Amino acid sequence: MSTPAPDLAHAFAAAGTLTRARAKNFYHGLRLTPRPKRDAVYTIYAWMRTGDDAVDDAPDPQTALARLEHLHQLTTAALAGAASQSVHAPAPLGGEWWPALTSVVEHYQLPREILDDALLGLAEDAKHTGYESLGDLERYCHRVASTAGRACVRIWGLTDATHTTQADALAGELGVAFQLANILRDIAHDAATGRCYIPRTLLARHNLTHKELLTWHTPTRCSALIADLGSRADRAFAAADALEPLITPDCRATLWAMARIYRSLLHTLLADPRRCVAPTPARIPHAQKLQIATAALARRGLQGVLA
Repeated sequence: MSTPAPDLAHAFAAAGTLTRARAKNFYHGLRLTPRPKRDAVYTIYAWMRTGDDAVDDAPDPQTALARLEHLHQLTTAALAGAASQSVHAPAPLGGEWWPALTSVVEHYQLPREILDDALLGLAEDAKHTGYESLGDLERYCHRVASTAGRACVRIWGLTDATHTTQADALAGELGVAFQLANILRDIAHDAATGRCYIPRTLLARHNLTHKELLTWHTPTRCSALIADLGSRADRAFAAADALEPLITPDCRATLWAMARIYRSLLHTLLADPRRCVAPTPARIPHAQKLQIATAALARRGLQGVLA
């Protein structure tokens, strides 16, 4: 992308401000992306975060679904080139970053289905009824997390365009890994909002109810369930390792850092499973995130030497 016009530069700056304020774990990796790609991934994050907040902050499912429909309409208008009309959208869907979304989708040729799939995932949250099987849960993970990965792959770029299908599949696995780590971390928090993402078949396999898991009723069974779901996340992380050599070298540090931060979170939970139901969700210390980001930069320098 060439240097953006002043209004567009303001839109990208607004997306960056939102990302810095809200991204937490993701920010330490995303900020390693070189410009202008960094502005683009911040913009995708801003759009997805706006959707998340529209659902999470809604007082009831009907309001959440109405907000999602409005977001869908604004997105359609923006992608049709009417971004200037949607900049003035009322809260919680307003944002000066809307023109940046139009630019990013056009420049990187992001498929509309990526955004539509993400909206479907958000609608699942709005109408939350839980998940019967691991397959059902993975479908949700693909919608709310893998969509972001697929968008990032197109922004980062591939060393060989013929690898797009493979890269999409690997980004899908990474999205599953990220989302399962989030689900394990937030079991107690989600329960407080009336949500349970642990598949009912998984609870039944370990002879547990959701309430018994929350109260750590039978520690051996509860720990086994966490290990069971955690192993699926760990396998997804391992599979996604094959994505790094497919993307352009300038963005590999970003991918490596984000995966390492979330993998560290998962391993922290698996080392002490009861933390999954603690009132305060487990976090990776800020200093550790900075260490991972520094290591990612060092790896990027080494890759440059070896290339």
